[in-house]
Amino acid sequence: MWLKSWFVVLLLGCCTSAQAAELRLYTEEYRPLSYIEDGRLTGMAVEVVELLIQRTGQDTRIELVPWTRGYHQVQREANSGLFSTVRTARREALFQWVGPIARGYTSFYARRGAGLNVRTLQESGASTPSRCPSSGTPMSTSATVV
Repeated sequence: MWLKSWFVVLLLGCCTSAQAAELRLYTEEYRPLSYIEDGRLTGMAVEVVELLIQRTGQDTRIELVPWTRGYHQVQREANSGLFSTVRTARREALFQWVGPIARGYTSFYARRGAGLNVRTLQESGASTPSRCPSSGTPMSTSATVV
């Protein structure tokens, strides 16, 4: 009898520890992908993520935080994720990527008659390529947001 009781206690302990921990997801205010409207988190990326959460049944909490805070938090915290984030070469090995959930493109605009004829980034007068906030990493003009 004692052995049976011990086995049940051990089994319950295993089941409890095998339960998935709450997944914490961080996102930033980045319209139209994620933003607060009428006190509720919404946006294209939020809708996609919420559908994935429904499908998996994973206990998940989404928090809207400044991007830099979320970026650093997921590097320190287990069971956490960050969306929507520009995928760069420097970040590639830092995360397990899911997506893309949207694609973004950078464009230059000028008033008609301004006399600008720009065909490349170098011709634009930019001394360096665009840089991602807080990382100093060059980002492609056709960045994937995940």
